[in-house]
Amino acid sequence: MIELNDACTLEYYKSVSPFKPHPNGTDSIFKAHCGFIDSDVFLQYYQERENYLNAIKIVGHPDFICKFTRPKEELERNTDYFTTLINEQQLKLTKLQRVKVLENIIMYLLRINFNICRRDIDQIMRYITNRYKMYISLRGLYAHPIGIDSNNELCKFE
Repeated sequence: MIELNDACTLEYYKSVSPFKPHPNGTDSIFKAHCGFIDSDVFLQYYQERENYLNAIKIVGHPDFICKFTRPKEELERNTDYFTTLINEQQLKLTKLQRVKVLENIIMYLLRINFNICRRDIDQIMRYITNRYKMYISLRGLYAHPIGIDSNNELCKFE
């Protein structure tokens, strides 16, 4: 029974894998151990998983999603809110806490949009990924982290 399950699992992963045997077989000039990748098949395979991979990168960064030491109301009272966020002391979050904050960010952006469909989630993840890329490359002068306040409420980030 276990061998049957292993065979079914192996067949499934062979069917969804972008790696295919080389069309020329062993007669190919370019010997490859894993075959070749058809670019169309790979793009189809990658596009379905792109949001997950980007979310892993975002959650893995130790400073992009953080916790601030002061409450949200006190932070928003300052005249230059985003400069305050850049200079605010940050508390490190565990990866699980960062995942929960990322879920809160996605739910917040979905509530603004009201129409929930796959395209909207792709656009939201693209937006968050662009914010992350600006933050790590310091392209924007005011590239600030996304965070929660001392009461675990999501701070304004748009």
